[in-house]
Amino acid sequence: IERRIGKWIGGESAATMRRIMLESPEEEMKAWIKPSAGLIERRDLCFLRSDVSPLSSSDTPRKALKPPPNPSFVFPLTPTPALLFRFSALTFNAHAIHIDPEYTRNVYGLPKLLVHGPLCLILMLESLNRTIRRTERALITEITYRNFRPVFVGEELRVCGKMKASDRGRGSSSEIQDWEIWIEIGNGENAALAVRGTASVTAGRPRTPK
Repeated sequence: IERRIGKWIGGESAATMRRIMLESPEEEMKAWIKPSAGLIERRDLCFLRSDVSPLSSSDTPRKALKPPPNPSFVFPLTPTPALLFRFSALTFNAHAIHIDPEYTRNVYGLPKLLVHGPLCLILMLESLNRTIRRTERALITEITYRNFRPVFVGEELRVCGKMKASDRGRGSSSEIQDWEIWIEIGNGENAALAVRGTASVTAGRPRTPK
């Protein structure tokens, strides 16, 4: 699924579609007008047979992945039923697995309400954005992520991240930073990786403290 969000100019029809939906970087480079898709979201969805509960039925338990070590930032959060309800309303998501505990237990065999995948993405984006605010003109330009384990309501999660690399452009005052970001659950030896992603950040020089 691909979603593109762009600027609408009154009175336009086909011209707006072309400006936002240019298919390839090469086509965008040749276009006489700059494309205005400010946000491009691509999702890959996987579906299982209806007689199989995708989260609770498995012949072999999935091995927990250990979180990366030495994060440079950690934001703890315990999701509440109210948070999940409000996010469901905000995103027009009526799936009962996020708002009905009995349905979640009886149909999916899960102990608690499930935290939305897109909500985990927003938590990672907001945590990274709070971290890079110390850098002038910092902007998150791209992010990819994958969910590995379910995240449940009422259980603490930690949004973590650290910079992987920084490549200062030739003759430019900006740099491209690669960040590793993730959500981990559990504590100590039982800590497990729930969501993992990478993000690209375009940034200028660090801000001078006042």
